[in-house]
Amino acid sequence: MTADLDETLREALEERYSDGPFTHQYELVDLRGIATLPDLATAIHKHLQRCSGLMGQRPEVETFSAAHPARSDVLRAGEIWVAWESGPPDWACRWHPLGLQLPSWVLAQPYWGFDLVLTDERVQP
Repeated sequence: MTADLDETLREALEERYSDGPFTHQYELVDLRGIATLPDLATAIHKHLQRCSGLMGQRPEVETFSAAHPARSDVLRAGEIWVAWESGPPDWACRWHPLGLQLPSWVLAQPYWGFDLVLTDERVQP
């Protein structure tokens, strides 16, 4: 199954990558069965790497994932950061168009427009 990008995101991609229409379809990724935050972050990171590769980018450079305490300047204990800095503008504000279906227990909030901070809502700080 595939999920088309919504029209707003498609327009933003066409504007940013003006060498032609953005025609990629992203594979729908159902992550609702994943049980832990680290596994979820890994799965999202792999998906972002795949999307980055579809856009002709170098995924190992353009995407990353980090956890507290390695990035304690940004993250609180238990949070994980997943980023695609050269992805579609504000992709993290509209992650559904990238084909992600997340578990109900996770809170996924954009830090900027190009990254998500993931928090396990089942764990109380």
